[in-house]
Amino acid sequence: WEAWPSLRLSLPRRILLADHDGHGVEYLLGPQSKHHVVGVGKRPSQRRAPVQLESLETRESWLGRVQRAIRDFEPEALEKVVPARAGLAAASTWAALAEQNPGAATFLVPGPGGTAFVGASPETLVSTRRWRVEACVLAGTQDANLPEAVRHSSKDLHEHALAAQAVAAALRPHCVELAVPPRPQIRALPHVLHLESRLRGLLARPKGALPLVSALHPTPAVAGWPIKSAQAWLQAHEP
Repeated sequence: WEAWPSLRLSLPRRILLADHDGHGVEYLLGPQSKHHVVGVGKRPSQRRAPVQLESLETRESWLGRVQRAIRDFEPEALEKVVPARAGLAAASTWAALAEQNPGAATFLVPGPGGTAFVGASPETLVSTRRWRVEACVLAGTQDANLPEAVRHSSKDLHEHALAAQAVAAALRPHCVELAVPPRPQIRALPHVLHLESRLRGLLARPKGALPLVSALHPTPAVAGWPIKSAQAWLQAHEP
C-alpha cells in the first residue's frame, strides 16, 4: 500500500446493472452522461463452483499473516483485523470474482507502479435520497450450507454487533432518527452466508452520500476493531 495515497475517489466510466433474466441498463458517465437498455444474457440459476484465484503470494505466507493476527489479539485492544490478500493477478482475479459473485459490485482500480485494488462488494455501504439514509452492515460469515450456525454463532453475532454499532455511531450525528434492527437477518450469497442489518434513518438535513462515506469508512467489517488498532496492525504487517 506504500505507493497508494491515503484517500482516493475513483468513478467508473461505465456501469452495467443487470438482473437474473438478462435485462440490463448500461450507464456511461462523463460530461454527457447517458444510459441505454442492453441484453447481457440470462444468468445460470444453479450455484457455481468456487473459482480458484491466481495468487502470486504463497498460501504459507497468507496463513502466516493470519496466524500473526490471531497471536496479537487482545480483549478490547485488538479484537479483529481484516487483512487483504496480497499478490493476486489483477485481471484474472477481477474476472473470477465477477463470475463467482454475479450480484456484487466487482471492481478493479488501477494504482501507481502497476498495482491494482480488486474486490467484489455485495453491499452498498450507504445511500441517501433527500432526507432518508440507509446503510447496510454485512459481518459474520459461515458456509452457505450452515444457516443455523451463522444464526446462533456467538462469534459471528459479536462480530456483527461491533460493525453495526460502529455504523450507527457514525450515522447518529447526521440523523434526527435512526432505526437499528435488534437482530440481524441472514443474507445468502452463492457460497457463503452473511449476517445483515439495514439501518434506516432521517437526516438532519438533506445531503449526498459522500460526507457519510467519509464518516463511516473504514468500518469494522473492512478494517477490524478497534478501528485505530486494526489500522495500525494492517499498516505494520500488510505488504
